[in-house]
Amino acid sequence: ALSPRWGEQVTSHHRLRLLCKVATESSESTLPFASEEELVQRAKSYVANPTPDDLADDFIFRGPVIGPLNKSDFVATLSSVGGPGGIKAAFSDLQVNQFGFTVDPTEPNRVWYFERPRGTFTGAFDHPVVGRIEPTGAEYVGPPEARSVIFDSKRKVRYQSVGYVVDRFTGDTTGGRGAIFGVYYVMGQA
Repeated sequence: ALSPRWGEQVTSHHRLRLLCKVATESSESTLPFASEEELVQRAKSYVANPTPDDLADDFIFRGPVIGPLNKSDFVATLSSVGGPGGIKAAFSDLQVNQFGFTVDPTEPNRVWYFERPRGTFTGAFDHPVVGRIEPTGAEYVGPPEARSVIFDSKRKVRYQSVGYVVDRFTGDTTGGRGAIFGVYYVMGQA
């Protein structure tokens, strides 16, 4: 028989899987946006400056390696790599280079986009687990990644996916890794 602790972990995992399925299903019959252009503008605004207020209470974050993360775990994760000694301090010239924003033809509240980040590791980074990582001057050239956001009827982000590398052989210094894993690779934390 499974111990209660093991059973609780499995139950929690299954609950998160169900939430991910629900978050990605668009069952809303009335879209909260007047046009696709308005939806794309909302997505651009969110990805340029995400805040906890933008997130739905049932928000889910996923990547090919990380997740699912609920709203509180996602906010805590962002807080651990932001601020003084965070990603922006470590890569002061960081350019995320987002492009190709488009509304999904089968999920009307979902916007897909690409990202090709660039930067130079010139500042110390306070890693939440291994501690301070000193800069090396290494160049960060991320491969193209597909990302998406899904909005709910209240115009809140209900689901976000990141880090899905679409061509790991295209001008890259991350070993083909996307999102934070590409950044860590450039820092020597692969």
